[in-house]
Amino acid sequence: MTKKLFSSLALIVCLSACASFCLSPKSPFVGIFNGRWESAGAAGGNLRFTITEAEDKKLSAVSSFTFNDTDVHAKTESLVIDGDKFTIILDWEIQSTSGTTKLTGTLVGDQIKGTYINNPSEEPATGTWSVTRVITKP
Repeated sequence: MTKKLFSSLALIVCLSACASFCLSPKSPFVGIFNGRWESAGAAGGNLRFTITEAEDKKLSAVSSFTFNDTDVHAKTESLVIDGDKFTIILDWEIQSTSGTTKLTGTLVGDQIKGTYINNPSEEPATGTWSVTRVITKP
């Protein structure tokens, strides 16, 4: 009786561990992240990333931010993950002005922090940004 109980408990523990492993995201970057960006010139706004992982392990991101209370949906040109390092390049257009933003950062726990540089048709701008994971699986 004790042997059957022990075997049953061991099987339940193994199946639970397997289910947890199979259901958890493979990349620690997967999830929905919300936060803020701040420019060196005192401008700022909201920032959001939804990062997903395909069956082939490739990560993709949908990104948006606010600028002067305007929602801007950016096109992800590239997303590079190297260990805990994060680099994303976004193309965007605001009031007929197009530009590209390169954000680089580091993941620590559920937070990614870093710096950015904008390359609009006007003068480039720099600043900092920080987002926190609010949902593990989008």
